Amino acid sequence: MFKAWTRARLEARLRALASREPPSVLQMGAMCYSPRPIPTHVDYVCSHCGAKTLYAVAPPTLQYLQTCRRMLKELKALKAELDERELCASCRPDQPADPRLWLVLRDGDGRELRTGDIVPNDLRLLSEFLSGESVHRNMHDAETPLRDHAARLRTLLGLASATSNKE
Repeated sequence: MFKAWTRARLEARLRALASREPPSVLQMGAMCYSPRPIPTHVDYVCSHCGAKTLYAVAPPTLQYLQTCRRMLKELKALKAELDERELCASCRPDQPADPRLWLVLRDGDGRELRTGDIVPNDLRLLSEFLSGESVHRNMHDAETPLRDHAARLRTLLGLASATSNKE
């Protein structure tokens, strides 16, 4: 839970990650994937209000929504949820042309941190960081030192010096 992961503990963990020597052997990953066909239309059912929105052309967010939902369930160390309301015509009548997913983290005091433009890679970074790994594996299993992603981790955890994304 997020309460156990205090700001001080997360900061210390990030400092330790930055000082750790990066792995010397990294995997290149697969390079032979062909793209999936893009569906001609997509029905989206809002997780917040249950309303259905029909998309004639699926926005990129819908293409990885299921992956993000699954990955979030596996991320048990933080009190986190996805805010999908930008995808819903009922929740957001002023629906943006390019709807985004938002990661919402709550600490033990009920404070909320919202970070936009969430993609599966963000949730994988959080999982790897909280598990104490030193390597990040992208969706094609290519490896990079996790410390190279410290800036994004800081943003996702609300530790960035700049203000966090707000809706």
